[in-house]
Amino acid sequence: MFLDIIYRELEPYIYSLGIGGICLSLLLISLEIIMYVKKIKINKFFGYRTLLAYKSEETWRWCNDTCAKLVFVFGPITLLIHVIIFTLSAIYQLSFIWIVVSFLLSILYYIPIIMFIEIYGW
Repeated sequence: MFLDIIYRELEPYIYSLGIGGICLSLLLISLEIIMYVKKIKINKFFGYRTLLAYKSEETWRWCNDTCAKLVFVFGPITLLIHVIIFTLSAIYQLSFIWIVVSFLLSILYYIPIIMFIEIYGW
């Protein structure tokens, strides 16, 4: 009963969070494709920006290419999971916790990618 009250009160925000997560995943995938295709030079605004990436043009290229490839592999998987969870939650009015979890998943999948690049970087 308590969760039903919370669900009714937060319903507009829950759907916004779900749609926002889907849009965020699509945005990140499209930015990574641009990053891989355009071969962006070292800058402070766009690309994989860490101390490792700023070491040289060669490490910048490797870090950005590796990040783009990994996001291109794992991004659609995360997006698919997010869409499935959001759709099921909307149809069956499942707990809003799943939408929050899938939103966090669409952000947190970057952590292993960053760890891989920083550990195996040049």
